Amino acid sequence: MAPEANPIYKVLRSLWFPVSVNAALLGAAAVVVFRLVSLLAALAFGFDGRPWEADSLFDDVLFHLVTRGLQGVFDLGPYSGFGPIFFVQALTAYFLWATFGLAMYRTLAVRIASDDYVPMDRAFGFAWRAKNTTLLHLPAIALPTLFCWAVIAAVGLVDRIPYLGWTLNVLLLPVVVLFAVVMQLVWFLGVVSMAFTPAAVAAERRGTYDALGKAFTYLMGRPLPAVLYLVTLAALLWVLDSAVFDPERLRAALADLLQPRFAPVSERLDLIVRGEVDALSGFAWFMAWAHRLVLGGLDAVVRGFFLSLAAGGATAL
Repeated sequence: MAPEANPIYKVLRSLWFPVSVNAALLGAAAVVVFRLVSLLAALAFGFDGRPWEADSLFDDVLFHLVTRGLQGVFDLGPYSGFGPIFFVQALTAYFLWATFGLAMYRTLAVRIASDDYVPMDRAFGFAWRAKNTTLLHLPAIALPTLFCWAVIAAVGLVDRIPYLGWTLNVLLLPVVVLFAVVMQLVWFLGVVSMAFTPAAVAAERRGTYDALGKAFTYLMGRPLPAVLYLVTLAALLWVLDSAVFDPERLRAALADLLQPRFAPVSERLDLIVRGEVDALSGFAWFMAWAHRLVLGGLDAVVRGFFLSLAAGGATAL
């Protein structure tokens, strides 16, 4: 049997993460735009903490939204009152996913298919023309989800009828279970397929419903490569983010490296390198901001590289 026909080889090959500088730069640009919008939203809605750190809460609140529903956004301890800012962030992230994200996928699709490079302006031009199909992803998920919810709610109203409703509840219970399972399955696949739907749009230039159908078919029909990809990607990004590129750890490491053992310790230099603008004033405050902006730019490039890895792996699948 030829090596290419071996199913294990196919699975391992699908975990290849192609690297593209243009895709990483598009991802970095998306990160910068997202952070600027988060800053403006934090200033507009009166964020309790540092406005320039409001973007760091987005991942946590998004996780609680997916796992706990709206309760995780509007009434979750330290995130209470963060709802309006998160709403702006979510809309911005969704639009960036449909434009900058799709441009990344297009770049990587050409890179994988023909080992060729697409200029960023051409990739973004394609994404801008096709953005409407990608933006319909959530409505395509929301409609069947809302339909299942409406059926369950209608059965719940029937169950309120004394005696007759209680009797019908026994007969309709399998229907409720079926629609509840379908609703949860569509929601779960809709969230997961956000990594794969743009790949179908970028590779085949077809409509959202067809691309969404292809993503669902792949996830349901070939779950092993998809699960291996998602697990490998999560582990890779977790190691890189927490052990190598964590911003606070990187600032602390740089501050320590810039304080040689044989030289007197400068507390002001330490604060400048760490970007502690609240503890400084005058020219030191300005330089702390300069250090923070430079490290923030480098961090955006790293995050863009992470996004390009995710897009590349999904496109390779």
